[in-house]
Amino acid sequence: MLKGMTSQRLVALFVTGVALLNFPLLTLWDHEAQLLGIPLFPLGLFLVWGFLIAALAWVMETGED
Repeated sequence: MLKGMTSQRLVALFVTGVALLNFPLLTLWDHEAQLLGIPLFPLGLFLVWGFLIAALAWVMETGED
C-alpha cells in the first residue's frame, strides 16, 4: 500500500501523464495548423512533456508532508 502524500502525488502525476499522452487527446493536436511557424502537434507534445517534468520536479522537491 502506498503511504504518504508524495507517493499519492506521484501516482496522480503518472495517471495525468498517461491521460494527456493517450491517443484520443493526441488527435486534438494532429492538424496542419502552425503556431509561430511551429507545427501544433510537436509543440503540444513538448509542452505537455515539459509540464510533466516540471510537476515531477515540484513534487519531489516539496518533500513529505
